[in-house]
Amino acid sequence: MKKIKNKLLKIYVVLFMTCFAMLLVPAELSAQTSGIAKAKTALNTTTSEVSGLYDTAYKALLAIAAIVGIIGGFIVYSKWSSGDPNATKLAAAWFGAALFLAAVGVFIKAIFL
Repeated sequence: MKKIKNKLLKIYVVLFMTCFAMLLVPAELSAQTSGIAKAKTALNTTTSEVSGLYDTAYKALLAIAAIVGIIGGFIVYSKWSSGDPNATKLAAAWFGAALFLAAVGVFIKAIFL
């Protein structure tokens, strides 16, 4: 009989706590609506600023990739003209570097936008 009373007491306590929590949740949510609105505004502002910075960063990466390609082209041409056997490896390395810089912009766009 004592075990049944203890189980019933535990059930009543759990039910009471559940009802009490259900009464407090709507009050807590309504108190935070102004905070949620401020957070949404801040998130929208941050998103627009990051979107604006992306275009500039992407153009800078393309410019750097073009410079790397031009410099690499001159270096590969001079090695190729002198008959260096590693000129094809060097050409692949410079082309890969320029391609990587161009691909980083697309990768940033996929992550941040």
